[in-house]
Amino acid sequence: MRSRPTAMLVNVGNATSPAIHILNEQQPRFICFFVSEDTKGLISSRILPDLKYQPEHYDWIKTPAPQSMHECFRVLLQELPRILQKWDVAPETLGVEYTAGTKPMSVAAVLAT
Repeated sequence: MRSRPTAMLVNVGNATSPAIHILNEQQPRFICFFVSEDTKGLISSRILPDLKYQPEHYDWIKTPAPQSMHECFRVLLQELPRILQKWDVAPETLGVEYTAGTKPMSVAAVLAT
């Protein structure tokens, strides 16, 4: 049986149902939302209110250019290790929900993890 991830990196796009579904299913202790300026507000307005559990902590990484795979990848490589270290979470216990967000954000999330 596969264990649940301790933390998850979750891409946030205009459609929030993928994030809500996987978070309710996996119930990670820590959540790192990968957002753009346009989608950051969806964390508190649409995602967190629909969770059926309370994560221990959440944070976010904001990409400066959601249509640039290079910039998305760069910001994830720079920020994700810092967040995982802050939470004392091993990278191999990180799950990834990459179906939302822009295509460059999805590719960057897969490559960075």
